[in-house]
Amino acid sequence: MSAQEEGSERRSFAELLRQVWLTALGSVSNAESELHKATTRLTERLSGNKEVALVAELVARAKKNRQALEQHIDGAVRAATQKWRAPIERELEGLRARLDAVEKKINRNSKS
Repeated sequence: MSAQEEGSERRSFAELLRQVWLTALGSVSNAESELHKATTRLTERLSGNKEVALVAELVARAKKNRQALEQHIDGAVRAATQKWRAPIERELEGLRARLDAVEKKINRNSKS
């Protein structure tokens, strides 16, 4: 596989991760929006403080679960991208070392 194909594959993988993340976040946002609508309707129908407090607790739990899901997805995306970055970083280090060697060689030849 050529370097260009590898770069394209890496970009495609990164784009795929981005699309999956946005889709998941959109789904969670839609669910949260529907929950908010339902709890608003429910709160309007309830008259007791106890019932309203239960609805508020439900909303708080949903927000907490969303935050936990976002953190989990962020961690998974970071881990996946790190697996792809590590070989790239090693390759870049090798190229930098080769470039330094070529520069030294050029400098030595130009002084002669």
